[in-house]
Amino acid sequence: MLPRGASALESAQTQFKKTLFRIEIGQEVTANVRKQTLMEQLYEVTEERSHHNEEKALAGAGRRGNQELELIKKLDETIDEIQKEIQENEKQLSDEMKSNAYDLKVNTGKKIVYG
Repeated sequence: MLPRGASALESAQTQFKKTLFRIEIGQEVTANVRKQTLMEQLYEVTEERSHHNEEKALAGAGRRGNQELELIKKLDETIDEIQKEIQENEKQLSDEMKSNAYDLKVNTGKKIVYG
């Protein structure tokens, strides 16, 4: 038979786990929506980039060729930025999951081992 305080503690731990689970779901949904948006942007920019050719731009007549090269450069920079944002989004989700795991251990009384 458990002491009265033990059942209250178990109830609090269960409630904390449920709350943390809801937070994790929210974090994952937010990260996945952000990733989906970034992937769509990446696809669109990559698709646009595929229509531009550096060799044709270099062979192009003066000013028009330079404008094409500038556009290609901007598209390449945009692709790099989007890819960095995707990586940052994934890192942020990973960090949040680690933080949540730590919070779960601390708040449910599990022993924490460092290192």
